[in-house]
Amino acid sequence: TALIVNGAPATQKFRDEAFFTEAALSATGSPVRAVVRDADAAWRENLSAYDVLLLLNVEAPGPEVARALASFVDAGGGLFISMGDRVDPEAWNTGLSGVLPRRLRVVKTAVEPNEADAATRAARLTQVALNHPVVAPFTGRAREGLLSTRFYKYALFEGDAQGVETEVLATMDDGAPVFLASRRGKGRVFVYASTVDRDWSDLPIRTSFLPLMQRVTAWLTGTLDEREEVRARVGEAVTLVP
Repeated sequence: TALIVNGAPATQKFRDEAFFTEAALSATGSPVRAVVRDADAAWRENLSAYDVLLLLNVEAPGPEVARALASFVDAGGGLFISMGDRVDPEAWNTGLSGVLPRRLRVVKTAVEPNEADAATRAARLTQVALNHPVVAPFTGRAREGLLSTRFYKYALFEGDAQGVETEVLATMDDGAPVFLASRRGKGRVFVYASTVDRDWSDLPIRTSFLPLMQRVTAWLTGTLDEREEVRARVGEAVTLVP
């Protein structure tokens, strides 16, 4: 079960922070069953009842919730964090440095999305770590679809903290990390440097968004690791166990 914490609810569905993520995790093939709460309601929940927490453009919570989030991950939970205008780097670094794979630095604006030449000046992905299970399927046309995503704003990060090893799964054309994955205790953390709504990028309306979010949550729950890869030569008989 996944708890989506909606940091910026909106009455218009397509402007709601959680709209695209909820749709992706409600679609066929989703590894989790998701429920959506605003931040106030989410922090009253028993976090241990969930396998994955998705914090979408959420303001830095207070010390008590921060400790609960750290305990959740240490105990084996999966945590997804996306950026937005409500994510204050200083506040997050102060309160949640224990769960962030890397400290946040500043938000970089490549171009304002409403400018006439935004499509050409937007930042793009250039490197994708296809050896990681989250992005391994993004080859061929799927890779081109992901690389064509336009990013207008995104967060910049510091280097790895001492004792914490972070995997960078994708980078912008300026070398800035976009997808970061790390392990803490028995759990896992995945950070996305932009937004899951259309404010800072057009990723949510790309065909790659749905499989990407489903694979991220599968990795956070550990189910990607459980899938056995069967290899065989042409002409050999293979027994598949459903």
